[in-house]
Amino acid sequence: MTLLLFAAAVLAGAVTSVAGGATLLTFPALLAVGISPIAANATSTVALVPGSLSAFWGYRDEVKTGWRTLIAFGIPSLLGGALGAWLVQLAGDQLFRKLVPWLILGATALFLFEAPFRRALQWLIDGEPAPPGDRALRIQPAILFFQFLVAIYGGFFGAGMGIMILAALGLLGMSNIHQMNGLKNYATACINGVAAVTFALMGSVQWFLALLMAAGAILGGFGGAGLARRLGQKTVRRLVSLVGLGIGLYMLAARAQDRFEIQVYDSETAPAWTAGLETHFNFTARGTLDGTPEGELPTQHLARFTLEPHLGLNDFSEVGAYFQTVLRPDGGFDFGGLKVRLKLKRREKAFGWLGLALNLELSSVPRAYEANRFGSEVRPIADAHWRRLYASINPIIAVDLAGSEAGRLQLQPAAKLGVDLLAFLQLGTEYYAGLGPITGIFPGSKQTHLVFAVVDFASAYLDLNVGAGYGLSGDNRWVIKTILALHPKADIAR
Repeated sequence: MTLLLFAAAVLAGAVTSVAGGATLLTFPALLAVGISPIAANATSTVALVPGSLSAFWGYRDEVKTGWRTLIAFGIPSLLGGALGAWLVQLAGDQLFRKLVPWLILGATALFLFEAPFRRALQWLIDGEPAPPGDRALRIQPAILFFQFLVAIYGGFFGAGMGIMILAALGLLGMSNIHQMNGLKNYATACINGVAAVTFALMGSVQWFLALLMAAGAILGGFGGAGLARRLGQKTVRRLVSLVGLGIGLYMLAARAQDRFEIQVYDSETAPAWTAGLETHFNFTARGTLDGTPEGELPTQHLARFTLEPHLGLNDFSEVGAYFQTVLRPDGGFDFGGLKVRLKLKRREKAFGWLGLALNLELSSVPRAYEANRFGSEVRPIADAHWRRLYASINPIIAVDLAGSEAGRLQLQPAAKLGVDLLAFLQLGTEYYAGLGPITGIFPGSKQTHLVFAVVDFASAYLDLNVGAGYGLSGDNRWVIKTILALHPKADIAR
C-alpha cells in the first residue's frame, strides 16, 4: 500500500511541474487502498502542497513578473481555495463529478486556442486587434475572477486545476510556457495550502499517508521542473494539451448504444469556417414491444430524425450539434434531445496513410428515449484508404452522467469496411456493438451487436449513406438508416 501511494505521489509531483493533473494520480490511489472519498480528497490536497512549492522553486528563475503579479494572482487563489475546501465538507465529492471532465476539456481547449482568443479579447477591450507579437501582461479583474472560480474548484477537488490556471495565465497575455508553469505552481501552492489548512482544522486528513505522499511529490516536483526545461516550450505545450485531454477522457465514463446517430466516423474535419449539414434518419422495423422500468418507450416502429449542423474552426478541428426528433407509431412527434461535439484531427496522416482524429460529445436526451438522460462520448478515430478499399475503426468509450450507471466507462466499438465500385459509389458493411463496462464486459447474452449493409454515394455538394442493419443480439433486430450530408463543392475523386 505504501509503495503504491509513494509511486503515485512521485508521478504526481512530476506532472504538476509540467502541466497539472496531479490529483488524478493521488486521489484514485488513496481510494484504491480503501480511504473514504472526502478523506482521500483532503489527504491528497495536503500531500501535494510541498510538491507544488518544490515545483515553483524549480521554476524560480523563470518567474520574473514581479511581486504585484504574485499578490494579484495569490489573493483570489487563497480566497477561492478556502471557500472550495469548506464547500467539499458541506456537499461531498459528488457535486463536481458530472462537471469535472467538461471543465477540464474546456480549459484545455482554451489553452490550445489561447493566442487568437487573447487577441480577440484585446480587440473587444481596446477597440483594435492586438498584434500577434504583443505579449504585455495586463492584469484584468475579469481574469482574476476566473482564477477565483478556478481556486474554488481547486479547493473542492482540484483535478485538472493546473490546466485551468494555465488558461487564465494565457488570457492575461503570457506566452512563455515555463514562466506560466512557475506561476501556475505558485497559484496551486496557494490553493492547496489554504485548502489543506481548512481540511486539517476539520479533521479530514490521514496524516501518515499525507506525509508519505508529500515526500514523493517533492521528489517528483524537482525532477519534473528540470525535465520541462530540457524538453523545450513547443514540446511542453503539447504535453499540456495531452495531459488536459487525458484527464478529461479518464474522468468521462457511458450510455447505451446511440439510437439517433448510427454512423462510423472518418478522420476528416470541415475546412476552416466552412459550414455543413447532415440529416440522420433511422427506423426500427423490429424492436422492443414494451417500455423499460426506467421509463423508456418501446422502440418498435420508432422513426428518428436528426439535424446535425457543423462548422470547421481551422485546419484540424470542427464543432457540431445534433437536434433530435422522434415520430412515434401513434403519430405523436417528440423532441429527442440535444448533443454537442468537438472533433480534432491530426493534420498529417500518420505514416503517410493513417488518418487519426478524436471526437468528444455531450448529450441530453429525454428519459422516454434514454433512461439516463445525460451522457457523453469519447470517440477515437483511425481510418485508411488503400486503392479501392476503405476501413475505419471507432473504439468508442461512452459514459452516463446520470442514473445508475453514471461514471462507468462503457465500450461501444464501431467499424466500417468499404470497397469503391466507382469514384462516387462505395459498397460496404458497418458494425456497432455495446459490450458493457470496461471493468466488467457483459456476457454475450447482454451485449448488443448490429451489422449493416451500406451504400455510400458521393457528389460535389452532397453525400448519401443508406443501410439496413440486423441485430445479432439485443432487442432491436431490424433497423433502416440514412444519412444525407450537404456541403460546399468538393472533389469526389477517391
